[in-house]
Amino acid sequence: MKAWMLMVVLLWAWVAQAADYEFGALTDSATSKLEVRAGVEVGETWTVGLLATWYAEESPYKWGGGAYAKMLVEPAAIVPLKEWLPKLGAWLNLPDTLTAETYLIGKGEAVPYEEGVDLAASVGAGFQVGPGVFEYVYQVVESGDSDDPLLFSGPVLWFGLMLEI
Repeated sequence: MKAWMLMVVLLWAWVAQAADYEFGALTDSATSKLEVRAGVEVGETWTVGLLATWYAEESPYKWGGGAYAKMLVEPAAIVPLKEWLPKLGAWLNLPDTLTAETYLIGKGEAVPYEEGVDLAASVGAGFQVGPGVFEYVYQVVESGDSDDPLLFSGPVLWFGLMLEI
């Protein structure tokens, strides 16, 4: 266990020394999980990094760790706010359009618990407007459907903040 933790700390230190890296914190739509990420850009379209997940509710699952890869699809997609939110947009004085970065993401994670380790993999799409991130992924858990609502196979909506430095 100590070797695993040391490896994670050393890899995160390596990521932090890179020229272009990102750091983020996201939660699922039920706010039952907190995911922290640190990644480094590889070329112009790929970002790879490490993630750690903390499970907030009472459960046999306390934390998990893994890696992710993100492929940039469109760095300057236009989101038409005026057409989507006509009355609310006028009331809040929102701009007509927003520029968003869209991407595909894949994640793999090992989640230890009292009797062993569950493996989870997710794949989906996301978009980022400024530091705000929204992702919709489909998660597949090694053990299939679980009685525990925190670790299940199915769609998950994530939102949070991502800073690129």
